[in-house]
Amino acid sequence: MAREAARGAAVTWSSLFWLAIAFNVGVGQYMVPTDRTVPKACQSDPIAIVFTIWETYPRSEHLFLVWRTYEDLADHHPYANHVHPYLFAMYAWT
Repeated sequence: MAREAARGAAVTWSSLFWLAIAFNVGVGQYMVPTDRTVPKACQSDPIAIVFTIWETYPRSEHLFLVWRTYEDLADHHPYANHVHPYLFAMYAWT
C-alpha cells in the first residue's frame, strides 16, 4: 500500500514539475491569453463558445442548449452530445 502511494506521489510531482517547466518556457504565456471563443484550428473551445452564448443571449433564445458555433445558434441547430448536468457543472467550475 505504501509503495502505491509513493508511486502516485511521484507521478503527481513529476507531472507538476513538467507542467511548471512548460509554463516557464512560454507555453503559458501563449495559451492563457488566447481567445477560445473564436473558431480557429486547434485553438477554439466549443464549451467556451457555449458558455459565451449562454451569457450573451437571453435564455429564451438558447434554452441552455449546446450551440457549438454562433452560426448553429442562428440556424437553430443544437448539438446533442453533452448532457446538461455535465454542462452546468462545467459552467459552475469555470
